[in-house]
Formats: sequence, structure tokens, C-alpha cells
Amino acid sequence: MATTRSTDDGKTWEKPVQAFLYGHHHQNLRRLPDGRLLLTYASRIGEVEGMPYHGIEAVLSQDHGKNWDWNRRYIL
Repeated sequence: MATTRSTDDGKTWEKPVQAFLYGHHHQNLRRLPDGRLLLTYASRIGEVEGMPYHGIEAVLSQDHGKNWDWNRRYIL
């Protein structure tokens, strides 16, 4: 999974920034009423409290997708 941004209404795009090499699929991107971006995705590889899990995760961006708060992602 990778994200890329445009700051000129899609005329040009920045280079993609890779977030994951594998194991995260079915992404969904939404803009929240307060302007933050919410990215949800299915995690096929991960660990919670030392145990393997498969589930849904979410992460937020406060700067229109330039940076994502991966250290504070949500496990749904």
C-alpha cells in the first residue's frame, strides 16, 4: 500500500510513499468533517499483545495525507 498527494487539484502528483510491503488490503479513505483523513484497511499480518491477529485497522492524517500517525493507529 502506498499513498501519493496532489496539491494542485490533480494536475501533478508527488512520488508515492510506501506504507506496507504486504499484508494490508482493501483500503478505504475518507475525509472527516474536521478535515482529517481516515484510512481503514484489512490487516492480514499483525500482532496484538504478542498474539497473531487478522483484523481491521485505522490511521489518521492531520495534514491531508502527507504524514500518517502510524504509532497511534486504531485496531478495530
